[in-house]
Amino acid sequence: MSLELSRFLAEKGNEVHLFVARVSKRYPATYIVPPNVHLHYVPFGTDGNLTRPLLNAVLLKRLTNKVNPDWIISLGMQYKLLKTTGLLGSRKVLLSERNYPPKFYEEKELDFVSKCYELATMVVFQTKEAADCFPNVDPSKKKIIPNAARVSSNRWTGLASKHIAFMGRLTRQKNPEMLIEAFVFFSRNHPNYHLDIFGDGELRKGLETLVEKRGLSAAVSFHGQCSDAVERAAKCLMYVSTSDYEGISNSMLEAMSLGMPCVCTDCAGGGARSVITDQINGILVPCRDPDYLASAMARVADSEELANGIGRAARESMARFSAELIFKEWLKVLS
Repeated sequence: MSLELSRFLAEKGNEVHLFVARVSKRYPATYIVPPNVHLHYVPFGTDGNLTRPLLNAVLLKRLTNKVNPDWIISLGMQYKLLKTTGLLGSRKVLLSERNYPPKFYEEKELDFVSKCYELATMVVFQTKEAADCFPNVDPSKKKIIPNAARVSSNRWTGLASKHIAFMGRLTRQKNPEMLIEAFVFFSRNHPNYHLDIFGDGELRKGLETLVEKRGLSAAVSFHGQCSDAVERAAKCLMYVSTSDYEGISNSMLEAMSLGMPCVCTDCAGGGARSVITDQINGILVPCRDPDYLASAMARVADSEELANGIGRAARESMARFSAELIFKEWLKVLS
């Protein structure tokens, strides 16, 4: 999101500076930064020194004053630094909530974030449900802008496939255990299907153990982080998301942009339901109900007409999430 937004703003004639935290000179850049965006590595320390947060704040403020931007944009990161430096409240700052706050933050963190949003010039939320979590923030400061769907040259080609794709971090939020348990039910009547899990996280080892206990080792593959995950997922029959809470899932938008049938939990935060109309351009299922999820997966597997229909409608529905339209909304906020 940061790179895509930076690229768009630069292409519109703005001078864009991207600040990237780097704790080591050996730490490589993960993404390719557009040549028309000025990249700055901020050497934040993480050595446990009690004065380190203050030193990091000094570094950030020094660099910010040197660049002297008209706007500072922070996508759900470094709020503490912005507040410590005094930049939040003294400069034009746009903050953006990228998740569902009551689930994502602990209570004390939520109070702090709320205070930061009150100090900010503008706050962008992905969904109304997230925006409504902060009643103390001036409504005129709030703007709801969904994620942009990343355009891919790939198209869904998995109608005849017996593979099911999951793309996401293996964390509690994503609840991948639900997918494993649903696949147990699904496999009873669909024994030749395979589950492909693209992503990594702290739950991976436990999930691998769960798969082994359920006797699914030959039917489930953990691929880890893959640069070609979207391309490989495009060859699968369907995409499944089992999150307990979300903003708007990037991987869901990517799958829908492929024209791929998507089965997603109607999770807290409202992201999935703001994009998917149930049974039209995807299928919504309750959270933490593996039996219901298995049934929805079976409906897609058993009906080419349904799979083709919701896949085609998914791709068509992505027009309103195009990067051009979404980032123009950001530009309006900054104007």
